[in-house]
This record gives sequence, structure tokens and C-alpha cells, in this order.
Amino acid sequence: MDFTARTPYDLNFYLWGYPVRVNPFFWIIMACIGFRPGDLQFMAIFALGAFVSILLHEFGHGLVAKAMGCRPVGILLYGMGGLCYYEPRRHLARWEEIVISLAGPFTNFALFGLVWLIYQPLIPFKEATPLNLILIDFYNVMFFVNVFWGIINLFPILPLDGGRVMFNLLRYVNPLKALEWAALVSIGLVLILGILYIQSFGPGPNLVLFAFLLFANVQTYQMSRSQYS
Repeated sequence: MDFTARTPYDLNFYLWGYPVRVNPFFWIIMACIGFRPGDLQFMAIFALGAFVSILLHEFGHGLVAKAMGCRPVGILLYGMGGLCYYEPRRHLARWEEIVISLAGPFTNFALFGLVWLIYQPLIPFKEATPLNLILIDFYNVMFFVNVFWGIINLFPILPLDGGRVMFNLLRYVNPLKALEWAALVSIGLVLILGILYIQSFGPGPNLVLFAFLLFANVQTYQMSRSQYS
């Protein structure tokens, strides 16, 4: 199933020069990640927090790319996260590619910093009112999505932003072997992290993510080997 395909239920709008499309699977997957038995409210809060955070993450990439002369093409939010499409009007230097890659995670860190500043003076957390409980849940979701996911996104694993940074750094060493080496590092890290996860938490649905990353990087490695062999 193609989770990026257009559907009659897509949400479409323009923001800051970029056409944005939200595939319905985005809402479904994010609600499932935020699943709490009998707590539909938290699932909705998680989906909303993820929508704001991932949308701004992609705009972090997009606006920096636009500032470097790229033409905005579009932003897609789908079941596996988000994608930002842009067309360079000139050849981008490696350092520019690195800056564009880092713009997304650091947008998330800045967003949570703003949320933290707003929450400190305004929210009397000690009072367990219904509104405060909603606000606390939203705060925790924003921490999880922007800080926790933001740090993971910086791991040197393709196709995460950290993996793209690693790939562009390796291009300085050997442009022809950079993708092959980046895929090998990614495969090794995914295997190590997957084993550590199983040892710490046991088998669970999050292993699907490790399987996806492993499969994607094995394919990338095989493709890069065949291309330059």
C-alpha cells in the first residue's frame, strides 16, 4: 500500500509558499502511536501535537531550502511522518545540504523551548482541573515529539536527518562510496539499537520501525554497490 498516494480525504492547504497535503493515514498512525486504552482524548491530543510538530519540522527544512534559492514544491504528511519537496535552482554545496537537514530537528527543539517558556508562568500544574490535565498531556506530547523524536532523528541512520548529515559528510571523503558507507553504518546502528530495544522492552510494535529502517538501508546498500561495481 502506498501511504503517500493521493486520496479523496486528503487535507490540502497553502502555508508560507508551500502547498501542504495531509494524507488521512497520518492521523490514523499518529492516533495509534498515542493509543491509551479508553482514552480517546489523549489520542486526539497526540495526533494534534504530532501534526503541529511534524508540519513545522518540514517547514524548517523547506524555509531554509527556500532561503538558499530552492523552489518550493510541497510538503506531505503521511503515515510514516513528513516529507518536504523542493527543487534546487543551482547546485547545492554539501554544507548547504547539511544545514537544510539540520533545520528540521532544530526547529523542533526551538518549538519545544517556546512551549516550555509559555507553560512555566501560565499553568498551575498542581491543580488537577480537567483543563490542566489536557494542557499537561499536550505538554508531554510536545516534549516526546519534539525533543525525544528530535534526538532520535539526529542519529546517523538513513533516511533520518542525521543520516543525511552523515551522508553529506562522507561525500567529502569519498563521493562515490558515501552512500554505500552511510547505508552500512545505518544497518549496523539499526541492528545494535534493535537488539538493545528488545533487551530493554521486549518485542513490541515499535520493532516495525527498526524493520523498516533495516530493509530500506539494505536496499540502499545493494543499489549503491550495483551502481558503482
